[in-house]
Formats: sequence, C-alpha cells, structure tokens
Amino acid sequence: MKHLFVLAALGCAPMFAQATCQPISGTVQLLPADSCAAIEAELPGVFFLGQCFSVNLSVAGFPVARGHAGLTSEIAANALGDVTTTPLFIPEDTDPAAVRQAVMTARSAISVGWGRFRTTLYTSDVITVSRPQFGAFGELTGGSVTEQITITHTSDQGPLRGATGTMTVLGNSIGQSAPVVGELCL
Repeated sequence: MKHLFVLAALGCAPMFAQATCQPISGTVQLLPADSCAAIEAELPGVFFLGQCFSVNLSVAGFPVARGHAGLTSEIAANALGDVTTTPLFIPEDTDPAAVRQAVMTARSAISVGWGRFRTTLYTSDVITVSRPQFGAFGELTGGSVTEQITITHTSDQGPLRGATGTMTVLGNSIGQSAPVVGELCL
C-alpha cells in the first residue's frame, strides 16, 4: 500500500509542478519621478532614457503594489533582419513626416506585500501609441496607448516568488489611472 501511494504521488508530480494562472484586473497609475536612480538600482545594466516613474498598481485580491518604471532603449529587429533600437516611430503612408505609431519599451520593478511577505515583480514592457501627439518638449500629449507587460522574474522571497504572467494596460497611465487586465501564474 505504501508503494502504491508513492507511485500515485509521483504520477501527480508533473500536474502539481505546472503553474496555475488566474485572471487579474485593476488599475495602474504612473507619476513622473525626479530621476531614474531607483529603477536603475533595481535593474543595473538596463539603458534607461531618463523618463522614469513611480508606479501604483491596484489589482483585485492583492495589496496595493508600488514600485518604479522607466522608458528604455532596447535592441529591436524586423523580419528582414534589420536591427535598430527602441523607441521606434512608424510613419504615415501618406505623410512620412507624420507618426502613425510610436513603439517604446520600458522596464519596471513593482513590490507587492510587506516584510517577509513582500515580492518584487520585474517586468519588460512594450508600449504602442497610435496617432501620437507630442508637446513642445517631446512629451506625449495624446494618442491611443496600449502597454503589454511581461513578468520576467521576481525577487526570491514572498508568496509571489517565481510568479510569471502578462498584463495589458488599456490607456495612458501617466498622471491618471488606467485599467489593467491580465493573468498571474504561480
């Protein structure tokens, strides 16, 4: 009987090892930061462009998460093998001087929980802005914004240690709340 239990437990091991994903939804708000020092300390070696933010993420069923994010310059390649770096600007067909879409990249470090129950989620993000409008200093002042977020890794502590998942921000979250949906896998 003892051997039968061991065999049954071993047979179930792969099932228990797989991540269980749960849908999540909430809001996120970014506020401009005075510098990129906080995110640069969390993610050394990443090239930040100098536009950094504090992050407040509120997801149903979790404590409010706080952290830092910043726009990055990262290597990008097209299907033909041409290599460039982000941000990218795709011109209008009818007016090459006008931008149809802007594609930007970002990284973030967002902590959920407190003390020994605190996990930091590290993300890699791709932001697209359709029909972007820019202010006098190059800042984004309008356009339709969508941000795809991938959790790349976590800190080695807390209940979300080892989590993976994706989130989508639906709209501009700089200085205002924007809806976020996705899935968190443990």
